[in-house]
Amino acid sequence: MATDELDKGNRGAFERLRAWPVVFNVNQAARYLGTPDNDLASVYLARWKKRGMVQSTGPRSGVYFNLVANPHAAQDHLVDALLLAFPSAVLIGASVLHRAGWTTQIPSKLHVACLGASDGRRSVPLWDEVAFFTRPKAWYEQFHSQISRDRSAGVLPALSPAAALADAYSLASYKDPMEWRPDADDLDIPPECLDEVRATWLTAGLAEDDLDALLEGDGPRSPAPRT
Repeated sequence: MATDELDKGNRGAFERLRAWPVVFNVNQAARYLGTPDNDLASVYLARWKKRGMVQSTGPRSGVYFNLVANPHAAQDHLVDALLLAFPSAVLIGASVLHRAGWTTQIPSKLHVACLGASDGRRSVPLWDEVAFFTRPKAWYEQFHSQISRDRSAGVLPALSPAAALADAYSLASYKDPMEWRPDADDLDIPPECLDEVRATWLTAGLAEDDLDALLEGDGPRSPAPRT
């Protein structure tokens, strides 16, 4: 099917996109276009992207924001896009600790875990606003009780701050050596949270001496530059 048969310029694209959801993937686009050909759908999406009608979440990610439905979709619906691509997505690391006020380090991207193979080798796409790190099924089982699951729209499941700290220091084989791990002087843990931190740390199988050394260097710091 020739692309011109489905796309009659900006007006044709506008009318189509106005009826589509604010976040969609290539498979859905092909279905909405009435074609089984994902390559053809990608041709349309590339064309509409150049016209400023859709925005990709990243290079070859396969997930798009519908700027006709919402010009601010990339800001308003990032979590929806994440959960569409990765239903297993969980906020981790610096993103959790900074949000909780436990670190002055400001991540340049959201740090998100997603389900991967047991050896952690699953490749993940590059997104403009998200850094993905794979975790095995056993990780989700280990931290099940430490993952918040607020069902409100636009809220991403997240590790508790104590679990995010323990996870960052885990020595399990799935850890990416490039993944962020806070230094003691990056942290400012509220005193009332120390018992939870210790319990979560020990449950994760980490050495108590290492936690004590970390907490000895913990304290309030001046805001750090953006990393």
